[in-house]
Amino acid sequence: MELAVKNDRMEKISRTEQTLLERHPALENVIRPFAGVFREKAGLVERLKEKVNCEMTVSDKPLALELDAFPSQASVMAAREIIIALKQNFPALEPGLYQLETKMGSMDFSRLCKAYLEKGADAAAEYAQDLDIPADSLELVTRFCLSALLEAMFSGRPINGQPSQTHCPVCGSLPSISYLDRVPDNQSEFLTGGGGMRFFHCSLCGHDFKTHRIFCPVCHTEDPEQLRYYKADKESGERVDACLNCNTYLPSIDLRKSDGIMDLDTAALGLLHLDILARQKGYQPLTWTPWNRME
Repeated sequence: MELAVKNDRMEKISRTEQTLLERHPALENVIRPFAGVFREKAGLVERLKEKVNCEMTVSDKPLALELDAFPSQASVMAAREIIIALKQNFPALEPGLYQLETKMGSMDFSRLCKAYLEKGADAAAEYAQDLDIPADSLELVTRFCLSALLEAMFSGRPINGQPSQTHCPVCGSLPSISYLDRVPDNQSEFLTGGGGMRFFHCSLCGHDFKTHRIFCPVCHTEDPEQLRYYKADKESGERVDACLNCNTYLPSIDLRKSDGIMDLDTAALGLLHLDILARQKGYQPLTWTPWNRME
């Protein structure tokens, strides 16, 4: 059963899901379940906005790292709803999620989300060991829970960032995908590099931040001799950008070749064939996500 709250984001996820299934039917077993979780999370974010409040301050650090803690009630609410969403869309995860549910009363998700933001999956692994629950289940729930909290607290707010940034100015995470977008009517195509602006999409909170067109987000090289890209379809706007210098890759999509209404988290699911291509060539992903870990 999907959440009662409907919003534009949920509709965008559904449209993107349908487009991807038509384009990449072989990826259905990945696209459908993750798109289902993304839809549930989008509804959760809207309800969380009524329970969270974030006073932003000017800082050189990612904004979320300045938080002392996440709201306790909202964190528990998010965790419970994410568990339900994962059960509905990934039945194979039910045993581990059930074990997690039995320990909910002794868990502090506010503290865990803060620790995950600072230490990543290691924080969930340590917490899981203390409570004798599956680390992979706890890590997945915590990641989606934290993602929903961050979106509720920061989405729609003006965030300052620099084009040379590689980490999200909101939460400090690396991007899961980059994209090229159309130039606004009031800007020159010449000044923005040949008709498109490049953005990174954060792998955790979903914030989009502008970056350079030719630039590796890991080693920062702008040397075109060190930068490669690979495409499975010459006519498609889908490709994977790779760096010979640091041996990493990042999937990319050209929104100028689409109707411009793609949900970017969902769109990343449709680039998994390019993840596979890049890894076959010996590159490693810029950052690991729940979907690019799947074989």
